[in-house]
Amino acid sequence: MKAWDIFSHSVRLVWRNRWDALRISGALYAAYAVVQVIFLGSGTSPNGVEGDVTQMAPEELSTLFFAVLLQSVVTLWIAVAWHRFVLLEEYPAGWLPQFHGGAIFNYFWRSVAIVLAITLAIMVPVTLLVAIAPILSVFAGFAALFLAIVMGFRLAPALPAAAMGQPVGFRDVWSATEGQTGTAIALAFIGVFAAFVIQLPVFVVSAISPDLGNVLFIVLNWFVTLVSASILTTLFGHYVQGRPIE
Repeated sequence: MKAWDIFSHSVRLVWRNRWDALRISGALYAAYAVVQVIFLGSGTSPNGVEGDVTQMAPEELSTLFFAVLLQSVVTLWIAVAWHRFVLLEEYPAGWLPQFHGGAIFNYFWRSVAIVLAITLAIMVPVTLLVAIAPILSVFAGFAALFLAIVMGFRLAPALPAAAMGQPVGFRDVWSATEGQTGTAIALAFIGVFAAFVIQLPVFVVSAISPDLGNVLFIVLNWFVTLVSASILTTLFGHYVQGRPIE
């Protein structure tokens, strides 16, 4: 099963290179985790109002904005560094990977372009379908989810290309992933199931000790971040570069 091969290969990729993964992402992710724990706590604002941005004071909104910005920069930095490590064998020299500003910027804009493309492709037909036949709204929702998964799968390999500065565009990766709809859907189901399973220990530990639960969540989220980047790396390496999945 190709989807399982992609997922399991991505997990093994992180595990086999776990020490390099720590050098690439450990310090960056730790910095973000410290900010999250100190200023935001476990999913709440500094004044303890959970998820209600409208009740935050201006300084709390500034803190939230800073945390979101830091998370975005850290995630992009780690993703670019990991793609380059796996595909270009660019090893970290210390505890901070090289900062490729241009690649990170292109990676960000390609991510935005993918989100916009999926949103536009879904919004117009779904809106028309619901307006014409409201009874089909549930069907429209499933159709939108299906389209989002397939488009995301077929466009996402353009991100590792941006990380490496290679002239591989959306048209190239779309052509390279032709006929892989079944793999895209299966991989999405595997990802959702894995995300659910990996959160179970967090729920159990948090019930005993919220602080330990937060620590476990941070560690597991770090691992999930790298596995997600590895999946994109595997998609690019296999479908675009023609590498075998070991």
